[in-house]
Amino acid sequence: MSTPKHRLLPQGALIEMEQHGASIKVSAIDPASFLEVSIVGPATASQSELEQLAVKKLIWRLEKVLQEKGPVQKKKGPPSGWDM
Repeated sequence: MSTPKHRLLPQGALIEMEQHGASIKVSAIDPASFLEVSIVGPATASQSELEQLAVKKLIWRLEKVLQEKGPVQKKKGPPSGWDM
């Protein structure tokens, strides 16, 4: 699924959703740095609302990493099992 562009996410974000009973876990992943965040929301919430919240959290996390460590290092090549 395509996500809105942001200066910190020029390629968008990868979104994964898993339903667990009355809750849904949404993970948002930056494909350039493989930084991942997750949120949990109610299964009654719309998919777009949950995606937007997860992407917003990912952007917040990327900004925090930039403040603490400087630019996020982009990994080269395809991800391995150790990167996930």
